[in-house]
Parts: sequence; structure tokens; C-alpha cells
Amino acid sequence: MRTQVGIELADLYYQQGDLGETGSVLYTLSSINPDNVDILFFEQRVYNELASSTLDKLALLAPDSARMQQLIAEKLINADDLKNAIVHFRKALAANPRLPGTHFELAEALMEGSPNDPKAQSEAASELQTAISIDGDSSKIESELGRIALLQSNLADAETHYQHAYQLNPNDAQADLGLAELLTRQDKPEEAAKYLRLAVASDPLNPEAHYKLSQVDKQLHLQDEQKKELQLYVDIRASKDKIQHLYQQMKPENPSANPTPASPSQ
Repeated sequence: MRTQVGIELADLYYQQGDLGETGSVLYTLSSINPDNVDILFFEQRVYNELASSTLDKLALLAPDSARMQQLIAEKLINADDLKNAIVHFRKALAANPRLPGTHFELAEALMEGSPNDPKAQSEAASELQTAISIDGDSSKIESELGRIALLQSNLADAETHYQHAYQLNPNDAQADLGLAELLTRQDKPEEAAKYLRLAVASDPLNPEAHYKLSQVDKQLHLQDEQKKELQLYVDIRASKDKIQHLYQQMKPENPSANPTPASPSQ
């Protein structure tokens, strides 16, 4: 009854054009019934309209601003266009070199685009150091620095960064995975398993964490645990592939490589 009344109230606000109140009611409804397909559909529609509305307003008020360039870059990231996302992150930083969060986002894009390229690694590391000076240190930044050090086979620096990340946030799954990788390389499966279990607890839908834990469990002769973790990896990977396929279906066949502020909702 509460769900039905809530949906009717949300629909009333929606018909009146009050997206803020609609979203507020839907947020409450989703906490009551988080698996209701109708509520999820309604939420997606309203939040998408809210996002489009604010994007249109930003494009009209400040089409050449650093924030607009950052937003374009983030939309390009979602469209898997890392090359052009990097261009727009750099435009954002050219307009405002101290734009919060952007140096870290640029570093992430560089590493996702060319993780094994020494030049990209060097540029990303530099952006991360700048991010620390502007935004302050964080487990995310330290984990990314650890990843770069690991790719460069600098195990001592990798351990320093991952340990620091863990100290900043013990629930950072990437820090846990990094420390587990280092311990695995040192042939310390029992210690690696401890961090992998923390990673799984922090991020239960992380397929990498489940797979690596299954491999360590195999080393430790924990057959039941190994089978369970491997099956979880297979199930999560299949679910993510299915979601990715659905997202691909929602993308336009020929998305613009350079979205402009004149049509921000496209």
C-alpha cells in the first residue's frame, strides 16, 4: 500500500513538473522496496531528466567554463572515448589548473587508455602528485600511484603507496588488492588471502577480487572456498557482461567524438 501510494504521489509531482519532489519521493520508495522494477524505471527517468536539465543550464550559463569541459570529459568516459576525454580534461585544467578532482580524473583516464605506456605512466604520476597538492591525499590517489609503481616493477614504492592507501582507508578494495598482489609475488598466500577477503568484503561485486581469492585458496588447499569464489567470479563476470551489453544497446551507433555545449544532452 505504501509503495502504491508513493508511486502515485511521485507521479503527481512528475506531472506537475516538480522533478525535485519527484526524486525525493522515489528515493524514499527505493529504500522501502529496492528491487521494485517500476520504481527503478521511474528513478532512472527522473534522475536522467534532472541531469539533462542541469547540464543544459550549465551549457547556457558557462559553455566555455572549466566545469563544462570537465563534464564533457566525464560523459566521454562513460561513452568509452578515453582519447577525447583526456583532451577535454586538459581543456578544463587549462581554464582552471586548480579545478578540484580533475587532476585525479585525468590520471585515471591516462592509465585506463595506455596502462603499459611509460609516458602515460609518467604523466599520470605527475597528475596524481598535483592532485595531492590541490585536493589532499586519499586512498584512491595512493592506490593509483601504487598501481603505476607495480607496473614499473618498483615493488618497494608500490608497497609504500598501497600501505599508505590502506592506512587512509582500510575499506579501499584497490589498496587491499594491491597489497595482496605484492604478497602473492612474495609467495605469502596466507597473508595475501587476508587482504583479498577484505577486498571482497569491501566490494562484493568485484570479479577480480573473487578470482584472485580463488587462486590463493587453491594454493592453500581450501577446495570448498576455492570453488565458491571461482563460481562467484563467473556469476559476477556474466552479470557485468550482460549489463555492458545492455549499455551498448543504449548507445547511439555514431556518437559524436566531440560533444559541444550547444547540445549537452546528446
